[in-house]
Parts: sequence; structure tokens; C-alpha cells
Amino acid sequence: MIDKFVADTEKLLRYISRIEVGELICIRPAERLAKEQGLGDAWLREAVQKGVGKKISSFLERIREGEDIEVYTELVRELARDYGVELAELEDRIDEAVREAEVRRFNYYVNMIENENIHLIGKARAIQQKYGIESRVLEEAIARGEYAYLLNNIKQIRKGPRFHPLLAREERVLRGLARKYGREKELEEAIRAWREQKRRPEE
Repeated sequence: MIDKFVADTEKLLRYISRIEVGELICIRPAERLAKEQGLGDAWLREAVQKGVGKKISSFLERIREGEDIEVYTELVRELARDYGVELAELEDRIDEAVREAEVRRFNYYVNMIENENIHLIGKARAIQQKYGIESRVLEEAIARGEYAYLLNNIKQIRKGPRFHPLLAREERVLRGLARKYGREKELEEAIRAWREQKRRPEE
């Protein structure tokens, strides 16, 4: 009996250690062992509180990193409901984590836009407006990205249909950019040459 008591106590202490670092799966077996040994549960409750805090912090970090934001947000709320954590306070922490994730995403979009991924402009502007981010950095990235996109496409169009398909939607975008940046003549000449090449029978 004494050997079993010692073994169970050691096992319980191992469970407690794991619970404290966020391994909440150990709570049930720890509760069962504590009950079998007739131990009070105050220290177990303290370990659970610490472990839940660790788990919540881990989930919030995942949110900050932009990883499955909706999934981890719901997991945080479930933990709060299951273990009696004050949800109102947690909502502020969730909002802050989401904001950090979206600002990080905004910075990623800015970098991508500057590298000619102009289809991301709308997404970047939505985040910028939502959080009141200073617009100068985004506008500068848009100007550089759009201009580079326009010039590179003019260069590709000049090479002809084999190198550039020149879809109708893209042509409309390019014409708008050419007007915006004063490159209409260059674009028109490139499109004219492209169409002439397309009309020629393949040699």
C-alpha cells in the first residue's frame, strides 16, 4: 500500500508539472489520483490556473503570428469558458493579438506590392483604414509597384503574343496605370506592335 501511495504521489507530481506548462490533458488523471489519495485540490487548482494561462498565452502567440486566427481565437474563448477565466479581459488581449497579426500582414502586403503584386493593394488598404495606419508607406509602395509593373509589362508586350497574352482585363489595368504615370504613348505603341505580330501568320 505504501509503495502504491508513493508511486501514485510521484505520478501525480509529474502530472502537476505537465499541467503547469500547459499540458491540460493531464488534468483529469491528476484529479482522479488526488481524489483516490484523499488529497485537497487547492494546489491542483493552482496548477490548472497556471497551465491554462500558459495555454492561452501560447494560443495568443499563434494569433499574433497570423496562424489560423479564427481557430485560435475560438480555442482561447473555449478555455476561458471551461476554466472560468474572465472573458472580458481576454477579449482585449485577443483584439491586440489580432491587430499585431494584421499589422504584420499589412507590412507583408506592402513589401509584395512594391514587388509588383498590385492585386494586393485593396487588402492592404483595408487593413490600413481599419487600424488607422499611416498611409505614406503604403502609397509609396503602390507608386513604386505600379510603375514597375507597368514598365515590365510594356517590355513584355513589345516581345509579342508568344511572350505576353495581353488579356482584356489586364489591358484595362495597364491603360489606367499608363494614364496615371504618363506612359500612354509607350503603352499604345507596344500594344499596336503586339497586335500586328498577332495578325501575322506564324512563320
